[in-house]
Amino acid sequence: MSRPSTLSPPQVEIDTYIHKALRRRGLEPRTIGTTDYPDRLPLWEARNIIGHSYGGVVLGFEQTRILTGVSKPGTTHEEPISSSVPLPTPWNQLEAGIMVQLDLPLLIFRESGVEGGIFDLGVTDAFIHLMPVPGRREDRAFKQILDRFTDRVRQRYYPA
Repeated sequence: MSRPSTLSPPQVEIDTYIHKALRRRGLEPRTIGTTDYPDRLPLWEARNIIGHSYGGVVLGFEQTRILTGVSKPGTTHEEPISSSVPLPTPWNQLEAGIMVQLDLPLLIFRESGVEGGIFDLGVTDAFIHLMPVPGRREDRAFKQILDRFTDRVRQRYYPA
């Protein structure tokens, strides 16, 4: 599971909700800094964990917010940034790239406004979902998304 190591309280609630839903389906979410603590360089450890996985979940939580700035400075496409731009952790891009390279089934969630790289539509064959809203019960759409992902992971784990 690719997600930032530091989360806000509302993000922790969503992360916990997704973790519990995956565990109920018999999946074991693994995240550097939460379930696994590396004794080597973090990128090497991420590659090792992902290489021993059968599916990947990417949680695009906002980690940086740019309030003003310049996009593509010094180019013919330079534009001022005048409204809030939320950015995910760069580790989402690195870890998702490894998952794509290994052709793992992907499940991608993003907070509203998070975009770019793995969170752009059409970059992979994975649908980009908005973060679920934690509740007492899984809503029908979230349940179906997780069930389909779980089926793809199991097909990879138990090849026909």
